[in-house]
Amino acid sequence: MSASENIEPSRTFRVGEWLVEPGSGRIHANGEEVKLEPKVMEVLVYLAKHPGEVVSHESLEAEIWAGTVVGYGSVPASIIKIRKALGDDSRSPRYIETVSKRGYRLIMPVLPVSGDEAMRKPTTPGAGEKSGFSSRRRRRAALYALSGLVVLLGAFAYVVNGPGHSASQVPSVLVLPFKNLGDDPREEHLSDGITDDLITDLSRIGSLRVMARQTSYYYKNSHADPGEIFRQLRVSYIVEGSVRKSGRHIRVNVQLSNAEKGESIWADRIDTDTENLFDVQDRLTRDVVKEVYATLSKNGAVPRVSRGTRSFDAYDAFLVGQRHAQDRSREGYEQTVKAYRRAIGIDANYARVYGAMAVTMIRGFRYGWSDLSQVEARERALMFARKAVALDQSTPQIYWSLGYVHLHRHEYDAAEKAARKSVALSPSYADGYALLANIANWRGKPKDAQRYVTRAMELNPYYSFQYPSTLGTAYYQEGHYQEAVTALKEAVKRNPTALNPHLYLAAAYTELGLGEEAAWEINEIDLNHSDTRISELAAILPYEHSSDIDVIANDLRKAGMLD
Repeated sequence: MSASENIEPSRTFRVGEWLVEPGSGRIHANGEEVKLEPKVMEVLVYLAKHPGEVVSHESLEAEIWAGTVVGYGSVPASIIKIRKALGDDSRSPRYIETVSKRGYRLIMPVLPVSGDEAMRKPTTPGAGEKSGFSSRRRRRAALYALSGLVVLLGAFAYVVNGPGHSASQVPSVLVLPFKNLGDDPREEHLSDGITDDLITDLSRIGSLRVMARQTSYYYKNSHADPGEIFRQLRVSYIVEGSVRKSGRHIRVNVQLSNAEKGESIWADRIDTDTENLFDVQDRLTRDVVKEVYATLSKNGAVPRVSRGTRSFDAYDAFLVGQRHAQDRSREGYEQTVKAYRRAIGIDANYARVYGAMAVTMIRGFRYGWSDLSQVEARERALMFARKAVALDQSTPQIYWSLGYVHLHRHEYDAAEKAARKSVALSPSYADGYALLANIANWRGKPKDAQRYVTRAMELNPYYSFQYPSTLGTAYYQEGHYQEAVTALKEAVKRNPTALNPHLYLAAAYTELGLGEEAAWEINEIDLNHSDTRISELAAILPYEHSSDIDVIANDLRKAGMLD
């Protein structure tokens, strides 16, 4: 029996100098202790049971996330966390090696340990030996770290202290995700939907600064108190609440607090039924705005809001579709389309669904989830988007959808016009500014892109990988390659398998004369997006001017990407 066959989920073992305790979720070396997330520890244990063997992405996903729908990035993200904990480097690995297009291999010997040995803390070699870097690469890494710190500190200062948007000048609000207190956890999409709608409603008020959805959901299931949130975001007010649904009856509890003082300003409990839910949502928005401005001795006007439908069942089907849309897979795409079609079948005049369906058509083609041709996908998407706008001219997400569709049809003027309309309707709409940034990038206007994405980051401090990816793309186009690397590495950290950050990292490294790093990024692209070729860039990157495609194509060709 090999030593690795003795590795069990609950037994302590050694990987190199590290003592691994699966039961406690901790690893130790030289007096240092690191806590790993449960799934990350399970990945490490699975690799330890197969040392020296190539373990595929699929086998890890099937073993660790069995029966659970997860995004493709879950496995790479876990590998990154293990490497970080072990002090490993993906380019010069001592522990985990990435095998292109095949998977991962644990290359450090694995040994089970006795109970007595587990009590002793192992030692580590010197820092130079542990890192495995040459002196040249260490100097380069230090240079990157220093320049990256300068860039990130500057961006952070702008985001936190952005011009004209301090908490003392403009009242700011964070809507925490409403809790689902019902007996059925599958009803959570309802509490999420009420949260999202309240964020959208408040975002329409130009005299309020409203934190974006993604920042709101950063605090889901968090026990952070108002004071802690105030220190992190400098928001003036926090809205929180809960939803309990039983049959057709719904109870909504809501509270508004002063974030800095942690004091409750106003609270309410509303009992209603599914048919009157939309009236309750209108009332919540009015009451929150009234109470916020009462504390400021001002009056805040609440714009008229279109709910799009008066059918709870159509609204519920739409929310189910929104939930499935977060699963970036073919199955998620199919379930999303199914739910949206059900919503349209219930209410054929529900504008939000048509807008969401338009975006789904484009994404289905882009990611290979649908069987539609590019022409079919673009035509259906435009049909759905125009239908949505014809039904509702007051909802920012509908104009965002129209702008997104026009962009991927290479209709740049129309895309920009729609995106501008979305932020005109909702001045705190972070994704509207992010779309404007993307459009500016593809039109060859990097300074505009930087301005828009910085505004989006201000409204959405816990942004997704798309924001730093957009910023890095703008820096690359402007010729600021080191700043591009810093931003794009942040994007990869947030989503290790996303294609665009790796494309622009490879190109930026090429411009910096760092061929080894550029080749590494091409290898990562081959591993996760094996069909990507130079000839397909025009479909992936919707530039308005072919000369911009030629620039990045030339850099990627030098980095080793195939034509």
